[in-house]
Amino acid sequence: MGIALDITGVEPTSNDFSPLAEGWYDLQIVDCQKKTSQSNNEYLNVEFEVINNAQSAGRKVWDIYSIWHEKAEAQKVSKERLADVAYAAGIKSLNDADQLHGAQLSALLGIEKSNNPEYGDKNRIKQVRAIQSPSAAPAAAAAPASAGASVWAQ
Repeated sequence: MGIALDITGVEPTSNDFSPLAEGWYDLQIVDCQKKTSQSNNEYLNVEFEVINNAQSAGRKVWDIYSIWHEKAEAQKVSKERLADVAYAAGIKSLNDADQLHGAQLSALLGIEKSNNPEYGDKNRIKQVRAIQSPSAAPAAAAAPASAGASVWAQ
């Protein structure tokens, strides 16, 4: 197969999946999806993107919220954590996960050591709050990845 492609001036993408250093980061929610774990529990997978930080802008952080878990305590903790995210982003009533798209907040990231040698350490959101000094021009809200049916209804 003959493909001619001029890559002059194109910078290679960073494949740096190492965790960000511990500390506070401004984040924007760019995706929310309902997923199912290997143990068959459904959860909300939320993808955050670093904003307002020249060195780390565009880096991703994920967190899961087991709001449909079979165990009541797991649901309770996850709902509390998700409510913290919503309140920090200025959302007072969360009726649909689509409301989270484009929401901005600050998060204290920690590093969770991996027990699996196949995977490296990863960031964990330890605490959230409203952004202390909002950017002059916040990024536009990202379109939901699953246009159509609500994540809640899936």
